[in-house]
Amino acid sequence: SGFGLGLAFALALGSEWMKLSRTTIGVMSAASALLTAAGLCSSVLHLANPRNAWRALFRIRTSWLSREGVAALLFFPALALWSWIQSPPLAFALAAIAAATVFCTAMIYASLRPVRQWRHWLTPFNYLALSACSGGFLFAIGVGAEHESIPPALAAILAALLTLSALGKLLHFHRADSDSPLTPGNATGLGSANVRLLESGHGGRNFLTREFIFSANRQQIVALRFFAFLVGFALPMMTVALILILPRHSWPLWAGAAGMFAGLLAERWLFFAEARHAVRLYHGDSRV
Repeated sequence: SGFGLGLAFALALGSEWMKLSRTTIGVMSAASALLTAAGLCSSVLHLANPRNAWRALFRIRTSWLSREGVAALLFFPALALWSWIQSPPLAFALAAIAAATVFCTAMIYASLRPVRQWRHWLTPFNYLALSACSGGFLFAIGVGAEHESIPPALAAILAALLTLSALGKLLHFHRADSDSPLTPGNATGLGSANVRLLESGHGGRNFLTREFIFSANRQQIVALRFFAFLVGFALPMMTVALILILPRHSWPLWAGAAGMFAGLLAERWLFFAEARHAVRLYHGDSRV
């Protein structure tokens, strides 16, 4: 969905600048809608009872999940309307709705106090930067198909977005590695007192243990971090460099977009696998 929403954002703000035809805009809008819908559907399918997903739409005053759902529902008619009537006010509205949807998705995690790796301004920053970067690559592919060349200014914007995204992820990984651990003492509000677990919170597996207690192998995490940066950032940057040298050959961007998709899948797995929920302290962990 980040790819699709980022593509819509780039399309709304850049189609006039790049002088794209209605056919190209229609194809890219359809790709944006399909990618966004695929991401949203996958988020519903992992629920224990997907039939109750509609209930999330009615807590907009208190729930970022609800705000994400409402923004996502507004996105599709806004995209269809702008594709038909390409006026500047509609373009800005579509870009705002796409960015708001990504921001609400990020805030679902950034608002959770028990997961300190997520509760930070880097979470929405990285969500927005990665969405803009990945969508920008798809937009550049559409521009290359239309004009058989990539303007240097567009390639420079892609390079800047890649650099910004990579820097954001490096800061996130550094913070995850260097953050001081949470102990039973400060988790219960007893500070430096010697607090120890007498009995686990539950005798068997349940929602909490399934969703929030996962131990990833450190070697696996390091290997996936390397893969995410190599394939998700370094390879796309190489393709952008090729575009700057050979602006009339847009085919490298396909390899860059494919690499970014694979790299961001690894990045997203790491985002969840490395998160340490405070509830782990009530199920045997001495520190989180």
